[in-house]
Amino acid sequence: DNLTSVLKTKASLNTFEKKKPQEGRFSMTAGTLQFDIRISTMPVMTGERAALRILQKNTNVAQLEELGFSKEILAKFRSVLHKPSGLILITGPASSGKSTTVYAAVNDIQTIEKNIITVENPVEYRLDFASQVSPSIDKTFTFADALRSILRQNPNIIMLGEIRDAETGIVAAEAALTGNLVLSTMLSSDAVGTILRLLNLGIPPYWLATTLASVVYQQLVRKVCEFCKEEYTPTDQEHSIFMDTVAGRSRFFRGKGCAKCDGSGYRGRTAIHEILIINDQMRDLIYQGASLLKLKEAARASGFENIYQDAIKKVASGETTIAEFTRSIG
Repeated sequence: DNLTSVLKTKASLNTFEKKKPQEGRFSMTAGTLQFDIRISTMPVMTGERAALRILQKNTNVAQLEELGFSKEILAKFRSVLHKPSGLILITGPASSGKSTTVYAAVNDIQTIEKNIITVENPVEYRLDFASQVSPSIDKTFTFADALRSILRQNPNIIMLGEIRDAETGIVAAEAALTGNLVLSTMLSSDAVGTILRLLNLGIPPYWLATTLASVVYQQLVRKVCEFCKEEYTPTDQEHSIFMDTVAGRSRFFRGKGCAKCDGSGYRGRTAIHEILIINDQMRDLIYQGASLLKLKEAARASGFENIYQDAIKKVASGETTIAEFTRSIG
């Protein structure tokens, strides 16, 4: 209780309010490093539960090559990033590195001639090449308000922190419809399912069909520690998961556990991805309000590979383990 009260005070939350969830943030410095701490509190049977998210400030924006993209997926992603307009979404579960990817994507396509404006709450990385807008927490200046104002600023690229409601989604589609490249993130369970999620939010099918260019879905997996990496023979049960895809492959790796990885066998994380490029057939299906099954069939016909394929390749290359594959995507 005392610790929760201290955290709530630092985040300027109401310390006496213990019956309602609250959200806030505060900054702190440890040595030469600056951190942005997000706090979320929630009442539970035994009192109050607090969850903290720790973000390092002033870190450099990542390069796309550092994020675990396979050569094929990176080439497809870059092909849509260099289009003059359209809506590109980076999706995935909570804390799956979506913001890191969307920042890296904007960094990849920025040039001095391009007018880039971002709308984020909070601003996670400072970008020298962009005008960054932060909507107010008290809802007097919303994402949708910011987006409407931005359209009058003649931007080339708009980065929107997250699409979380119908109004934001509609204005993002409207921005892409008027000739801007719009990048944003969204919570989702897979790339194709994101289309139905957008339609269910209330974005008109004719707008979505016209504007949606690509959906990237990603998850994070732990990497095998390079300092104690060892080859091992998996159990029959482990191996059966991969028999169809990597037939004949018998080399698998895991971390033995050492001081560098605190005995876990893992050190660092990488992402696994799937990318859906919207073609004309899929645009027709979106416009018609087709079922998820039809959308998935059209995606497969266009060469779409789901996230399992990328995860299996990373296990086969020794980058991650069968156990981590099973933990993350089953």
